[in-house]
Amino acid sequence: MMKNWIRGLAAAAALLAGPAMGQVATPPGGPENPEVGNAGLFGEQEDTPLIVCFAEGTDEKYVAQVMAYVTAYNEQFDQQRYHTGTRWSGSQGTPRTVTWSFVPDGLSITGSAGEPTSPSNLFAQMDTKFARATWIAHVQSCFDRWQEISGISFTRITVGGNDWDDGASWSSSGAATRGDIRVSMHNIDGASGILAYAFFPSNGNMVLDSGDINNFGSATNSARFFRNTFMHELGHAIGFDHTCSSNSNILMEPFLSTAFDGPRHDDLRAVHRHYGDVSGTTTSSGTARNLGTLVSGTPINVGTPFPNPDSGTNDTQVSTVSLDDDGEADWYKFDTTATLTLTATLTPLGKTYADDTQAANGNCNSGTTTNSLTILNMKIEVFASNGTTLLGSADAGAAGVVETISGLSLAPGTYFAKISSAAGTSASQMYTLALSGSGCTAPSITGQPGSLTRCTGTSATFTVTATNATGFQWRKNGTNIGGATSSSYTIASVVSGDAANYDCVVSNACSSVTSNVATLTVNTTANITGQPSNQTKCVGQSASFTVTATGATGFQWRKNSTNIGGATSSTYTIASVVSGDVGSYDCVVSNSCGNVTSNAATLTVNTTANITGQPSNQTACVGQPASFSVTATGATGFQWRKNTTNIGGATSSTYTIASVVSGDAASYDCVVSNGCGNVTSNAATLTVNTGASITGQPGNQSVCEGQPASFSVTATGATGYQWRKGGVDIGGATSSSYTIASVVAADAGSYDCVVSSDCGDTTSNAATLSVGEAPAITGQPTGGNVCRGGSITLTVTATGATSYQWRKGGVDIGGATSSSYTINPAALTDAGSYDCVVSSGCADATSDAASVVVCAADFNCDGFINGDDYDAFAELFEI
Repeated sequence: MMKNWIRGLAAAAALLAGPAMGQVATPPGGPENPEVGNAGLFGEQEDTPLIVCFAEGTDEKYVAQVMAYVTAYNEQFDQQRYHTGTRWSGSQGTPRTVTWSFVPDGLSITGSAGEPTSPSNLFAQMDTKFARATWIAHVQSCFDRWQEISGISFTRITVGGNDWDDGASWSSSGAATRGDIRVSMHNIDGASGILAYAFFPSNGNMVLDSGDINNFGSATNSARFFRNTFMHELGHAIGFDHTCSSNSNILMEPFLSTAFDGPRHDDLRAVHRHYGDVSGTTTSSGTARNLGTLVSGTPINVGTPFPNPDSGTNDTQVSTVSLDDDGEADWYKFDTTATLTLTATLTPLGKTYADDTQAANGNCNSGTTTNSLTILNMKIEVFASNGTTLLGSADAGAAGVVETISGLSLAPGTYFAKISSAAGTSASQMYTLALSGSGCTAPSITGQPGSLTRCTGTSATFTVTATNATGFQWRKNGTNIGGATSSSYTIASVVSGDAANYDCVVSNACSSVTSNVATLTVNTTANITGQPSNQTKCVGQSASFTVTATGATGFQWRKNSTNIGGATSSTYTIASVVSGDVGSYDCVVSNSCGNVTSNAATLTVNTTANITGQPSNQTACVGQPASFSVTATGATGFQWRKNTTNIGGATSSTYTIASVVSGDAASYDCVVSNGCGNVTSNAATLTVNTGASITGQPGNQSVCEGQPASFSVTATGATGYQWRKGGVDIGGATSSSYTIASVVAADAGSYDCVVSSDCGDTTSNAATLSVGEAPAITGQPTGGNVCRGGSITLTVTATGATSYQWRKGGVDIGGATSSSYTINPAALTDAGSYDCVVSSGCADATSDAASVVVCAADFNCDGFINGDDYDAFAELFEI
């Protein structure tokens, strides 16, 4: 088998080497190395056959190339290309649950239709066309559609709160954390051409072409292009091959059509053949589908109505029930509550239509038609409640002929209808079943008695309306009431003992039916058990009046006998009384049986003190006075408080502090009182200023000309600053710091700062600014000759000098740091050039060089050599 597959793949690769539309790539191994190509393309998907769906109008040559490729791949499975292939595990025609999931974006998807392996981009692509919830709902509707018309059901799997599964490798389908069918998307061949492909059970994985995202993104007819593509691929994933018609009216055709919505007649037959119908497995009376109670004049219909698709209309001759082959039997259970004459009608459904296979080159074969009306010669039987006693049957007609049982008399009880077939073929036959009964019709209550609430002494009437009724019997708490045998029952004058539950048994010669229970509630007039009491309140306080009563359903408070709007509870409260609330208050207590009025209660309103002038905030310097005042009407007492603590003796409308200190800073208010209570003024704040306090003085400065100089002062309580030089204000120098960016000699002087506050001024210490200059040499050093062992002094004079450094030959002489430098005793090595670097701290000045000559002791010190002592001279100077 593998050799055949390799040969087929090699042939397909040869075709694909130069595709007509340029949409399918040569396999990775190329025509010369088909086995390598196989490993690259099919390495993860060799467990199930593959099937490809094309866009309508795809080039036939391209279809042939792709199908040659797919056919070569499928040869390894000995795949017989017919309308239905393998199904998910389980017996043919029985229900099955299949799980499904999305794969996460980025999961590597093996290219199985000639395209290269690439990561899935389903979410990224579909999210650009629809809100995620919308397109996922479209996908869910595809699974729902197959489920609502057949015995297959689907369960979605997600992991970790994501919309996708656990992301295991593409070949790892079917686990607790991933679906049997996994849905992905990547680029297959660009727009049109291949729309998608899927694998047959038991794999079911589906790949959508991201190149067709614009078509998939169309919202027309509830995204029909996308949904029909998806439902088509889902058909493959549950075991259906391509089917060809003459009018593009089958979902499972190789080329997509959007002229209809979802599975059609042939598709429905296929899914019933594989997984049965919506009734499930009903192969015996013990598993029969319960149809409920059959009532005269109200038929029971099985198989219709057929659920509508998301858009468009259903195909013709379709039903939700079928026999999927001649070995199946469908059982139905129904009850009767009256003697009926049964008519049971079994109607086969079907039509003649083109039903061809797809050729290996991708084109549709032709010439094959199916008459789905005559697949099975069907039979209907009716059994008694034991499921074995046959009461009637019909199977006289040929295949496709309606079978009817009529005139079958049924007493009240349970019955079974069995649908089966004579020898036929292993294919599905759709049908409908209609059960109708006639004859004695059980009574039907059309109007139920209603519950009543009545006062003692009034009348109460219960009424029931019914069709087909010949007798009535009213009951009280389940016990017949003597003489109460009409459709209405009246109690002329109710008493407390009449409170109970009432119903009516409605009957005729066939059966009886009992009405709903209606309750009679008996009320008496309300009884006041607690009267409202008089109230005395101050203005602004709340006042409440309360009445207690039994049997009351309503309350209405009144002021001076006039209703108060909204005052309809057992308590009436005035949240804040005013003088106008003075009056007489009572309450009318009511129920359905009448009214009763409470005693009147009087409200007396006293006024409280009213503050007309509030104390105001005060600011004072230490030693100054401060005063707070409050004005009020109706006041009999005053108590001033500091930070909410009473101030002893401060009991008049004004409170004065003669000379404030820092500790007086606080919040002050006044409690104004009279007989109705107290009212507290607003709080007024006393702010005590102590004047500015300098906490950091400016310091002396010594800088060179051109350098910056800065003085700073720190202070608490300051509101202003003014720097002065020599006691004279410096214009613009009004911050806590004063800076001279580049000093000159004239800036030298004394500086201070006047710090101001609301309570006066304070002057800082004076700080001196000294300005340094460059030194000036006024006397240059003078050199000379000195005899060895003698001494010589070099001197420099300068103004503004702060240090000196003598140098010999430009090199500092250690310790030579005064204005004079003496060589004593002189050595021959002391001869040389001397200068002095004079510094002022701001700059340096270098003196002129002075030459020092040191003579040997045996020579004239004027520098001339005795003629007879040349040898000594030569030795000295190493001649």
